[in-house]
Amino acid sequence: MKPTNFFVLISFAAVLPLSQTMAADTPRANNKLTAEDQSNEKGDVELTRTIRQSIVKEKDLSTAAHNVKIIVANNAVTLRGPVKTAQEADVIVSKAKTAAPKGMKVVNELEVETR
Repeated sequence: MKPTNFFVLISFAAVLPLSQTMAADTPRANNKLTAEDQSNEKGDVELTRTIRQSIVKEKDLSTAAHNVKIIVANNAVTLRGPVKTAQEADVIVSKAKTAAPKGMKVVNELEVETR
């Protein structure tokens, strides 16, 4: 009889809690809106689409600026994400204010990248 070698691979997966500093940096921990908070009301979805289209039409904006998060909920437009310059942030905020109905708040949470 031939000796047989068996190799057993055992994998241990440990689930560790997030450190407090990591958890504190998440949008949820800071009570900031995320894409999941987007309203599905027809008017809110249409406003989001209008703002996105007006931003994408601005060819001078960076890809990062074209991809900012636009969240319309609770009678407010929230803008989140990185942009390359303060001027890009100004253009995006201006587009949102132009598209938003009178009295709707525009919350600027855009982050200008530092080099």
